[in-house]
Amino acid sequence: MLNRFTRFAPFQDIDRRPLPESDQITTYPVRADYQITVPFMHRLPGMQLIAFHQPGPGQRAPDQPRLHVYDEELQRVISLGQPGEWALPNDAFSRHLMQTPLLFEGSHIAPQNPTRVLAPTLYAGMLYRYTRDASGGWTVERLQGRNPGHATHEIVDSPDRPFSLFTSAGIGARYRSASRGVGLLNDGRIVHLSVSEDESGRRQLQLELFSAEGTLHNVGRIDGFEHSETEFQAINQAVNVSLEWIDPENRLYLVDRRSGVPVLRVVTLEETN
Repeated sequence: MLNRFTRFAPFQDIDRRPLPESDQITTYPVRADYQITVPFMHRLPGMQLIAFHQPGPGQRAPDQPRLHVYDEELQRVISLGQPGEWALPNDAFSRHLMQTPLLFEGSHIAPQNPTRVLAPTLYAGMLYRYTRDASGGWTVERLQGRNPGHATHEIVDSPDRPFSLFTSAGIGARYRSASRGVGLLNDGRIVHLSVSEDESGRRQLQLELFSAEGTLHNVGRIDGFEHSETEFQAINQAVNVSLEWIDPENRLYLVDRRSGVPVLRVVTLEETN
Protein backbone atom coordinates (compact mmCIF):
# COMPACT_ATOMS: atom_id res chain seq x y z
CA MET A 1 0.00 0.00 0.00
CA LEU A 2 3.04 2.30 0.35
CA ASN A 3 4.05 1.73 -3.30
CA ARG A 4 7.57 0.75 -2.34
CA PHE A 5 9.60 -2.27 -1.29
CA THR A 6 12.69 -1.89 0.91
CA ARG A 7 15.55 -4.33 1.38
CA PHE A 8 17.29 -4.01 4.75
CA ALA A 9 20.59 -5.19 6.15
CA PRO A 10 20.69 -8.76 7.55
CA PHE A 11 18.71 -9.04 10.77
CA GLN A 12 21.77 -9.95 12.86
CA ASP A 13 23.49 -6.74 11.71
CA ILE A 14 20.67 -4.48 12.91
CA ASP A 15 20.98 -3.32 16.53
CA ARG A 16 18.88 -0.14 16.67
CA ARG A 17 15.13 0.55 16.72
CA PRO A 18 13.65 2.30 14.87
CA LEU A 19 15.84 1.41 11.92
CA PRO A 20 17.99 4.27 10.66
CA GLU A 21 18.12 4.97 6.94
CA SER A 22 21.70 3.66 6.89
CA ASP A 23 20.33 0.13 7.43
CA GLN A 24 18.34 0.35 4.21
CA ILE A 25 20.20 -1.17 1.30
CA THR A 26 17.78 -0.36 -1.49
CA THR A 27 14.23 0.91 -1.84
CA TYR A 28 12.39 -0.08 -5.01
CA PRO A 29 9.49 2.04 -6.26
CA VAL A 30 6.27 0.34 -7.30
CA ARG A 31 4.01 1.76 -10.00
CA ALA A 32 1.31 3.95 -8.50
CA ASP A 33 -1.44 2.02 -10.28
CA TYR A 34 -0.19 -1.35 -9.07
CA GLN A 35 -1.07 -2.59 -5.62
CA ILE A 36 0.94 -5.54 -4.29
CA THR A 37 -0.68 -7.74 -1.66
CA VAL A 38 1.84 -10.32 -0.49
CA PRO A 39 0.70 -13.15 1.81
CA PHE A 40 4.24 -14.50 1.62
CA MET A 41 7.62 -13.76 0.08
CA HIS A 42 10.57 -16.17 0.47
CA ARG A 43 14.15 -16.34 -0.67
CA LEU A 44 15.07 -18.97 -3.23
CA PRO A 45 18.61 -20.38 -3.51
CA GLY A 46 20.81 -17.47 -4.54
CA MET A 47 19.40 -13.96 -4.47
CA GLN A 48 16.03 -14.63 -6.08
CA LEU A 49 12.72 -14.20 -4.27
CA ILE A 50 9.38 -15.91 -4.79
CA ALA A 51 6.13 -14.21 -3.79
CA PHE A 52 2.43 -14.98 -3.84
CA HIS A 53 0.46 -11.89 -4.84
CA GLN A 54 -1.65 -10.32 -7.54
CA PRO A 55 -2.38 -6.82 -8.89
CA GLY A 56 -4.92 -4.50 -7.40
CA PRO A 57 -8.56 -3.94 -8.43
CA GLY A 58 -9.24 -3.49 -12.12
CA GLN A 59 -6.22 -5.56 -13.19
CA ARG A 60 -7.33 -9.02 -12.12
CA ALA A 61 -7.94 -11.88 -14.50
CA PRO A 62 -9.60 -15.17 -13.51
CA ASP A 63 -6.58 -17.28 -14.46
CA GLN A 64 -3.79 -14.81 -13.73
CA PRO A 65 -0.62 -16.39 -12.23
CA ARG A 66 -0.30 -15.90 -8.49
CA LEU A 67 3.34 -16.94 -7.96
CA HIS A 68 6.09 -14.59 -9.15
CA VAL A 69 9.87 -14.97 -9.06
CA TYR A 70 12.07 -11.84 -8.80
CA ASP A 71 15.80 -11.25 -9.18
CA GLU A 72 17.97 -9.32 -6.72
CA GLU A 73 16.88 -6.01 -8.31
CA LEU A 74 13.22 -6.96 -7.78
CA GLN A 75 12.65 -7.43 -11.49
CA ARG A 76 10.17 -10.16 -12.32
CA VAL A 77 11.83 -13.23 -13.86
CA ILE A 78 8.91 -15.62 -14.31
CA SER A 79 5.27 -16.01 -13.25
CA LEU A 80 3.51 -19.31 -12.54
CA GLY A 81 0.63 -20.83 -10.62
CA GLN A 82 -2.67 -20.25 -12.42
CA PRO A 83 -5.75 -20.83 -10.23
CA GLY A 84 -7.07 -23.22 -12.87
CA GLU A 85 -4.35 -25.68 -11.81
CA TRP A 86 -5.86 -25.97 -8.35
CA ALA A 87 -9.26 -27.55 -9.19
CA LEU A 88 -11.16 -25.25 -6.85
CA PRO A 89 -14.92 -25.36 -6.24
CA ASN A 90 -16.81 -23.44 -8.90
CA ASP A 91 -19.33 -21.27 -7.04
CA ALA A 92 -19.64 -17.54 -6.40
CA PHE A 93 -17.82 -17.67 -3.05
CA SER A 94 -14.90 -19.68 -4.40
CA ARG A 95 -14.61 -17.51 -7.50
CA HIS A 96 -14.40 -14.47 -5.24
CA LEU A 97 -11.63 -16.12 -3.18
CA MET A 98 -9.71 -16.79 -6.40
CA GLN A 99 -9.39 -13.02 -6.78
CA THR A 100 -7.82 -12.58 -3.33
CA PRO A 101 -4.67 -13.80 -1.54
CA LEU A 102 -6.91 -15.33 1.17
CA LEU A 103 -6.99 -18.51 -0.87
CA PHE A 104 -3.55 -19.66 0.34
CA GLU A 105 -3.08 -17.59 3.48
CA GLY A 106 -1.03 -19.56 5.98
CA SER A 107 -0.87 -22.75 3.93
CA HIS A 108 2.45 -22.79 2.16
CA ILE A 109 5.85 -24.31 2.78
CA ALA A 110 9.20 -22.59 2.28
CA PRO A 111 12.18 -24.85 2.88
CA GLN A 112 15.63 -23.71 1.76
CA ASN A 113 15.29 -25.25 -1.69
CA PRO A 114 13.35 -24.36 -4.84
CA THR A 115 10.29 -26.48 -3.90
CA ARG A 116 7.05 -24.85 -2.77
CA VAL A 117 3.97 -26.68 -1.51
CA LEU A 118 0.59 -24.93 -1.39
CA ALA A 119 -2.74 -25.99 0.11
CA PRO A 120 -5.92 -24.05 -0.67
CA THR A 121 -7.83 -22.56 2.25
CA LEU A 122 -10.84 -24.52 1.00
CA TYR A 123 -9.16 -27.90 1.36
CA ALA A 124 -10.62 -30.73 -0.71
CA GLY A 125 -7.82 -33.27 -0.21
CA MET A 126 -5.22 -31.98 -2.68
CA LEU A 127 -1.88 -30.23 -2.16
CA TYR A 128 0.16 -28.68 -4.98
CA ARG A 129 3.95 -28.89 -5.14
CA TYR A 130 5.92 -26.59 -7.44
CA THR A 131 9.50 -27.58 -8.27
CA ARG A 132 12.07 -25.84 -10.46
CA ASP A 133 13.36 -28.06 -13.26
CA ALA A 134 16.78 -28.16 -14.93
CA SER A 135 15.76 -25.64 -17.59
CA GLY A 136 14.75 -23.02 -15.01
CA GLY A 137 11.02 -23.58 -15.48
CA TRP A 138 8.57 -24.86 -12.89
CA THR A 139 6.49 -28.02 -12.77
CA VAL A 140 3.46 -28.67 -10.58
CA GLU A 141 2.55 -31.98 -8.92
CA ARG A 142 -0.77 -32.80 -7.31
CA LEU A 143 -0.33 -34.56 -3.96
CA GLN A 144 -3.45 -36.58 -3.14
CA GLY A 145 -4.36 -36.33 0.54
CA ARG A 146 -7.41 -37.54 2.43
CA ASN A 147 -10.66 -36.55 0.75
CA PRO A 148 -12.90 -34.97 3.42
CA GLY A 149 -15.88 -36.80 1.93
CA HIS A 150 -18.04 -33.68 1.71
CA ALA A 151 -18.05 -30.23 0.14
CA THR A 152 -15.42 -27.85 1.50
CA HIS A 153 -18.10 -25.28 2.43
CA GLU A 154 -21.74 -24.34 2.15
CA ILE A 155 -23.17 -20.99 1.10
CA VAL A 156 -24.89 -19.15 3.97
CA ASP A 157 -26.83 -15.90 4.23
CA SER A 158 -26.01 -14.88 7.80
CA PRO A 159 -22.66 -13.85 9.33
CA ASP A 160 -23.87 -15.21 12.69
CA ARG A 161 -23.26 -18.80 11.64
CA PRO A 162 -20.20 -20.31 13.39
CA PHE A 163 -17.09 -20.67 11.20
CA SER A 164 -18.61 -18.39 8.55
CA LEU A 165 -16.79 -15.95 6.33
CA PHE A 166 -18.31 -13.10 4.35
CA THR A 167 -16.49 -11.42 1.48
CA SER A 168 -16.59 -7.78 0.48
CA ALA A 169 -19.02 -8.80 -2.24
CA GLY A 170 -21.53 -9.89 0.40
CA ILE A 171 -21.14 -13.59 -0.44
CA GLY A 172 -20.95 -15.82 2.63
CA ALA A 173 -19.90 -19.39 3.27
CA ARG A 174 -19.55 -21.71 6.22
CA TYR A 175 -16.32 -23.71 6.19
CA ARG A 176 -16.56 -27.49 6.47
CA SER A 177 -12.97 -28.31 5.51
CA ALA A 178 -10.08 -25.85 5.68
CA SER A 179 -6.29 -25.97 5.51
CA ARG A 180 -4.45 -24.66 8.57
CA GLY A 181 -0.79 -24.96 7.59
CA VAL A 182 1.90 -27.01 5.86
CA GLY A 183 5.35 -27.93 7.16
CA LEU A 184 8.45 -29.95 6.26
CA LEU A 185 10.07 -32.58 8.50
CA ASN A 186 13.85 -32.90 8.56
CA ASP A 187 13.74 -36.04 6.38
CA GLY A 188 11.79 -34.30 3.61
CA ARG A 189 8.34 -35.58 4.54
CA ILE A 190 5.43 -33.12 4.40
CA VAL A 191 2.98 -32.47 7.24
CA HIS A 192 -0.36 -30.81 6.52
CA LEU A 193 -2.75 -29.57 9.21
CA SER A 194 -6.42 -29.12 8.34
CA VAL A 195 -9.81 -29.07 10.01
CA SER A 196 -12.78 -31.05 8.78
CA GLU A 197 -16.16 -32.29 9.92
CA ASP A 198 -16.65 -35.90 10.91
CA GLU A 199 -19.81 -37.95 10.31
CA SER A 200 -21.61 -36.27 13.23
CA GLY A 201 -20.78 -32.76 12.04
CA ARG A 202 -18.14 -32.18 14.73
CA ARG A 203 -14.98 -30.42 13.58
CA GLN A 204 -11.60 -31.95 14.35
CA LEU A 205 -8.02 -31.09 13.50
CA GLN A 206 -6.44 -33.57 11.12
CA LEU A 207 -2.75 -34.24 10.39
CA GLU A 208 -1.71 -35.72 7.06
CA LEU A 209 1.81 -37.07 6.64
CA PHE A 210 3.21 -37.33 3.10
CA SER A 211 6.40 -39.07 2.03
CA ALA A 212 9.18 -37.00 0.46
CA GLU A 213 7.95 -38.36 -2.89
CA GLY A 214 4.50 -36.89 -2.22
CA THR A 215 2.50 -40.03 -1.35
CA LEU A 216 0.05 -39.91 1.57
CA HIS A 217 1.63 -42.05 4.30
CA ASN A 218 -0.55 -41.56 7.38
CA VAL A 219 -3.52 -39.58 8.76
CA GLY A 220 -4.00 -38.79 12.44
CA ARG A 221 -5.58 -36.51 15.03
CA ILE A 222 -4.10 -34.28 17.74
CA ASP A 223 -5.08 -35.19 21.28
CA GLY A 224 -6.93 -32.41 23.08
CA PHE A 225 -7.94 -30.42 20.01
CA GLU A 226 -11.60 -31.16 19.36
CA HIS A 227 -13.93 -28.45 18.11
CA SER A 228 -17.68 -28.08 18.29
CA GLU A 229 -20.16 -25.45 17.14
CA THR A 230 -20.43 -24.07 20.69
CA GLU A 231 -16.73 -23.88 21.66
CA PHE A 232 -16.29 -20.53 19.98
CA GLN A 233 -18.45 -18.35 17.80
CA ALA A 234 -15.72 -16.27 16.19
CA ILE A 235 -16.90 -14.75 12.93
CA ASN A 236 -14.53 -14.54 9.97
CA GLN A 237 -12.31 -17.35 11.24
CA ALA A 238 -12.60 -20.90 9.97
CA VAL A 239 -10.82 -22.40 12.97
CA ASN A 240 -8.56 -20.90 15.60
CA VAL A 241 -5.56 -23.26 15.50
CA SER A 242 -2.75 -23.00 12.92
CA LEU A 243 0.59 -24.68 12.22
CA GLU A 244 3.36 -22.06 12.26
CA TRP A 245 6.69 -23.92 12.43
CA ILE A 246 8.42 -27.31 12.66
CA ASP A 247 11.69 -27.43 14.61
CA PRO A 248 14.76 -29.62 13.83
CA GLU A 249 13.38 -32.28 16.21
CA ASN A 250 10.21 -32.56 14.09
CA ARG A 251 8.01 -31.00 16.78
CA LEU A 252 5.03 -29.01 15.50
CA TYR A 253 4.45 -25.51 16.85
CA LEU A 254 0.77 -24.53 16.81
CA VAL A 255 -0.83 -21.19 17.64
CA ASP A 256 -4.11 -21.84 19.48
CA ARG A 257 -6.49 -18.85 19.57
CA ARG A 258 -9.58 -20.68 20.84
CA SER A 259 -9.59 -18.83 24.17
CA GLY A 260 -9.29 -15.43 22.50
CA VAL A 261 -5.61 -15.14 23.55
CA PRO A 262 -2.90 -16.73 21.34
CA VAL A 263 -1.26 -19.73 23.04
CA LEU A 264 1.78 -21.54 21.63
CA ARG A 265 1.42 -25.33 21.80
CA VAL A 266 4.06 -27.90 20.89
CA VAL A 267 2.97 -31.23 19.39
CA THR A 268 5.12 -34.36 19.17
CA LEU A 269 4.39 -36.77 16.33
CA GLU A 270 3.90 -40.41 17.30
CA GLU A 271 3.44 -42.77 14.38
CA THR A 272 1.59 -46.06 14.80
CA ASN A 273 0.96 -48.85 12.34
